[in-house]
Amino acid sequence: MKRRIITTVTVCVFLALVLAVRLSDREKNDNSIPSKETVAAYILEKGEQYAAEQLRGQDRNSVRRSWGDPDAMPSGIWADVWDLDADTTLLVFYDAENKDTVERVVLGQKGG
Repeated sequence: MKRRIITTVTVCVFLALVLAVRLSDREKNDNSIPSKETVAAYILEKGEQYAAEQLRGQDRNSVRRSWGDPDAMPSGIWADVWDLDADTTLLVFYDAENKDTVERVVLGQKGG
Protein backbone atom coordinates (compact mmCIF):
# COMPACT_ATOMS: atom_id res chain seq x y z
CA MET A 1 0.00 0.00 0.00
CA LYS A 2 2.74 2.46 0.96
CA ARG A 3 4.66 1.55 -2.18
CA ARG A 4 1.65 2.27 -4.37
CA ILE A 5 1.16 5.69 -2.74
CA ILE A 6 4.84 6.57 -3.14
CA THR A 7 4.77 5.46 -6.78
CA THR A 8 1.60 7.49 -7.48
CA VAL A 9 3.03 10.61 -5.82
CA THR A 10 6.31 10.21 -7.71
CA VAL A 11 4.51 9.88 -11.05
CA CYS A 12 2.35 12.94 -10.30
CA VAL A 13 5.37 15.04 -9.35
CA PHE A 14 7.19 13.92 -12.51
CA LEU A 15 4.21 14.79 -14.72
CA ALA A 16 3.88 18.20 -13.04
CA LEU A 17 7.56 18.91 -13.73
CA VAL A 18 7.22 17.88 -17.37
CA LEU A 19 4.19 20.13 -17.77
CA ALA A 20 6.01 23.04 -16.14
CA VAL A 21 8.99 22.64 -18.47
CA ARG A 22 6.74 22.48 -21.55
CA LEU A 23 4.86 25.62 -20.54
CA SER A 24 8.13 27.38 -19.80
CA ASP A 25 9.46 26.48 -23.28
CA ARG A 26 6.33 27.87 -24.91
CA GLU A 27 6.69 31.12 -22.96
CA LYS A 28 10.36 31.38 -23.92
CA ASN A 29 9.45 31.01 -27.61
CA ASP A 30 6.99 33.90 -27.42
CA ASN A 31 9.48 36.00 -25.43
CA SER A 32 12.08 35.50 -28.14
CA ILE A 33 9.96 37.60 -30.50
CA PRO A 34 11.18 41.19 -30.51
CA SER A 35 8.56 43.91 -29.96
CA LYS A 36 6.87 45.62 -32.91
CA GLU A 37 8.81 48.78 -32.13
CA THR A 38 12.11 46.89 -32.08
CA VAL A 39 11.33 45.28 -35.45
CA ALA A 40 10.49 48.72 -36.89
CA ALA A 41 13.83 50.05 -35.61
CA TYR A 42 15.61 47.07 -37.21
CA ILE A 43 13.98 47.91 -40.54
CA LEU A 44 15.08 51.54 -40.34
CA GLU A 45 18.58 50.84 -39.05
CA LYS A 46 19.55 47.50 -40.60
CA GLY A 47 17.03 46.84 -43.36
CA GLU A 48 14.01 44.66 -44.02
CA GLN A 49 16.03 41.49 -44.53
CA TYR A 50 17.67 41.77 -41.10
CA ALA A 51 14.30 42.47 -39.46
CA ALA A 52 12.73 39.43 -41.14
CA GLU A 53 15.65 37.26 -40.00
CA GLN A 54 14.88 38.21 -36.38
CA LEU A 55 11.41 36.71 -36.82
CA ARG A 56 12.47 33.80 -39.04
CA GLY A 57 10.85 30.54 -38.00
CA GLN A 58 8.11 32.25 -35.98
CA ASP A 59 4.60 31.34 -37.00
CA ARG A 60 1.59 33.63 -37.28
CA ASN A 61 0.06 32.48 -33.99
CA SER A 62 3.28 33.11 -32.05
CA VAL A 63 3.58 36.62 -33.47
CA ARG A 64 -0.05 37.34 -32.60
CA ARG A 65 0.38 35.99 -29.07
CA SER A 66 3.38 38.27 -28.59
CA TRP A 67 2.03 41.41 -30.28
CA GLY A 68 -1.72 41.01 -29.84
CA ASP A 69 -4.32 40.87 -32.58
CA PRO A 70 -3.37 42.73 -35.77
CA ASP A 71 -5.10 46.00 -36.58
CA ALA A 72 -5.82 44.76 -40.11
CA MET A 73 -5.61 41.59 -42.18
CA PRO A 74 -5.50 42.61 -45.84
CA SER A 75 -7.63 40.63 -48.25
CA GLY A 76 -5.84 38.73 -50.97
CA ILE A 77 -2.41 38.56 -49.31
CA TRP A 78 -1.08 36.42 -46.47
CA ALA A 79 -0.18 39.24 -44.06
CA ASP A 80 -1.06 41.02 -40.83
CA VAL A 81 -0.83 44.77 -40.19
CA TRP A 82 -0.13 46.46 -36.87
CA ASP A 83 -0.41 50.22 -36.32
CA LEU A 84 2.72 51.70 -34.77
CA ASP A 85 1.51 55.29 -34.58
CA ALA A 86 -0.94 57.60 -36.32
CA ASP A 87 0.90 57.35 -39.67
CA THR A 88 3.02 54.19 -39.64
CA THR A 89 2.15 50.51 -39.91
CA LEU A 90 4.17 47.33 -39.64
CA LEU A 91 3.28 44.66 -42.21
CA VAL A 92 4.26 41.05 -41.60
CA PHE A 93 4.00 38.71 -44.58
CA TYR A 94 3.76 34.96 -44.03
CA ASP A 95 4.72 31.99 -46.17
CA ALA A 96 1.36 30.30 -46.68
CA GLU A 97 3.01 27.10 -47.88
CA ASN A 98 5.44 26.79 -44.95
CA LYS A 99 3.33 26.59 -41.79
CA ASP A 100 2.51 30.32 -41.79
CA THR A 101 6.05 31.34 -40.86
CA VAL A 102 7.25 34.92 -41.19
CA GLU A 103 8.64 35.61 -44.65
CA ARG A 104 8.97 39.40 -44.89
CA VAL A 105 8.50 42.49 -42.72
CA VAL A 106 8.02 46.06 -43.99
CA LEU A 107 6.99 49.48 -42.76
CA GLY A 108 4.06 51.17 -44.43
CA GLN A 109 2.19 54.45 -44.35
CA LYS A 110 -1.50 54.61 -43.50
CA GLY A 111 -3.64 55.60 -46.40
CA GLY A 112 -0.82 55.25 -48.87
